[in-house]
Amino acid sequence: MGNSTSNFRIPITFSTDKNSLKRSSSIISSFAHIEKESISLKYEDEKYYLDFRYSARVRSTIQIFLCAHHSEFCNIQPDIPIIALTIQEGMSQCFPSDVSTLSLSEYGEEELTKYSSSYTPLIIQIIPFSSNQQIQQLHTSYLSFVKENGRFSVKLLRQHLKIGYEVYELVEIYGNYLGEKCSVCLSSKRDTLVFPCKHLCLCSRCAVNLKMQAVRKCPICRTPLESFLKISK
Repeated sequence: MGNSTSNFRIPITFSTDKNSLKRSSSIISSFAHIEKESISLKYEDEKYYLDFRYSARVRSTIQIFLCAHHSEFCNIQPDIPIIALTIQEGMSQCFPSDVSTLSLSEYGEEELTKYSSSYTPLIIQIIPFSSNQQIQQLHTSYLSFVKENGRFSVKLLRQHLKIGYEVYELVEIYGNYLGEKCSVCLSSKRDTLVFPCKHLCLCSRCAVNLKMQAVRKCPICRTPLESFLKISK
């Protein structure tokens, strides 16, 4: 994904408007992104350190919140982060360990492991700035802590991207890029994602035909299908 184009995709994602009743989506541009697979919690010298990688096309700010309440529009209370760091543009950068210490002992276990639609134990936000220094986007990762054998780890719950007043949920797409040939008819361009496996493998015509079949399975992995999502550029 990118600033005004769609060729900056790390990772490949699509967005769904949560307030829309239509099962459709489009590729959107993002100035910055936290790499979801990289997020982890390290324990060294009796301290917990948050570890992750991020990519940013412009100067940005990373903010980290513990045990925060929030609205569906990514507004957080309390709004004072425990960690705030200004970062420069660059690809797949590592969050510095010298500022990533989390004081989990100040919170109860239930506060760290329970979550709801309006409360999350750990929130990471990356706020890109445009050239005129006005905030245009907000990328938010919602996480919970998991305690096993006396030690905490982190579990990613979801990622949202706010652009203006619109909030999108980011989801991985598996398979080739949008526009490759449909894996069924091998002629039309693929533009439809199948759930729950999230393979981008069908053209819209083959998706309609597959919907009418008694047994519906993904042509890639043979997982029984629940729904379809058409994606436009």
